[in-house]
Amino acid sequence: MAAVWVRLHGATDMADAKMPDANMADADMADTKMPDADMADIEMADANMADAKMGDAKMADADMADAKMPDANMANADMADIKMADAKKADANMADAKMADANMADANMADANMADAKMRDAKMGDAKMAVADMADAKIADAKMADADMADTKMADAKIVVLYSSFTSGHSLATCAIIQTRIPTYYELILH
Repeated sequence: MAAVWVRLHGATDMADAKMPDANMADADMADTKMPDADMADIEMADANMADAKMGDAKMADADMADAKMPDANMANADMADIKMADAKKADANMADAKMADANMADANMADANMADAKMRDAKMGDAKMAVADMADAKIADAKMADADMADTKMADAKIVVLYSSFTSGHSLATCAIIQTRIPTYYELILH
């Protein structure tokens, strides 16, 4: 019985002795697993770092995009300013062209008015010339009429003198003949 107890007791001790080894082995295994867990944590950290870097990269891209957007807006604003300046330049040129056209029209109107004035002056000159010619013609006609009247009066005076000279030395019958022939004598005197 004692042998059996010893034997059993010895087996128990051996079992106890193996148990710490088993526990130790488990502990070692656990320690071995722990570094694996740490490795997993490191990988997780690396993954998080990668995500963080990815996030930073995306953020940087977003910032770059935002930076480019103001540049694009600035470029659009500059383009708008250039177009506005071009439009104003075109409007200014159009205004200058209209002013030039207006000045040309004014010049043409002035030329037309000058031509009309010259035409009126020419017509006035012609009218004055015509009036002068008419006056000269009337003067000439009056002088001619006066001359004819003077000639007629002179002829009549000569006839009277001739008649008087005949009547002074002839008979009444001869005087009567002379009276009837006065036109003949008048023609002789005039020619």
